[in-house]
Amino acid sequence: ANSAAEKAEIVLKEAEASKSDASVVQKELDEAKEAVAKLKEELDAAKAAAEKAVNELKEAEASKADVSVVQKELDETKEATTKLKEELDAAKAAAEKAETALDEAQEAAAKFKEDLGVVSKAAAAENAETALKEAEVAKEDASVVQKELGEAKEAIAKFKEELDAA
Repeated sequence: ANSAAEKAEIVLKEAEASKSDASVVQKELDEAKEAVAKLKEELDAAKAAAEKAVNELKEAEASKADVSVVQKELDETKEATTKLKEELDAAKAAAEKAETALDEAQEAAAKFKEDLGVVSKAAAAENAETALKEAEVAKEDASVVQKELGEAKEAIAKFKEELDAA
């Protein structure tokens, strides 16, 4: 009986030890479950951060493309401004040339008046014809300059609209 009681006591101790081990295993299992849940939360947060980074990268690339378009438009505007300046300078030069031609025609007309008293009527008529031709050339030059100035003004107005739009 003693031996059976000892065996029962040993089995009871083993059962308690096994129960304690099971309790430890259950605790470790619960801790592992918590760690897995925490890792899953961290993984979800990392996924969200990665998606956000990808979206920000896409937005940055789109913004870079927008900046590139604006830079191209700015370069085109600079080119147009340079071309307008060149056209305006050419128009000024043509206006000066027309003014000079007009002055020459006026001088020729004044000379014609002088010659009228001194030279024969045939020579005076020839001088008058020359002065008239020079006046017509000056008038044509002035007309061309006026047209170029009008085109330059239109180009400047168009440029201002494009600049305001940009």
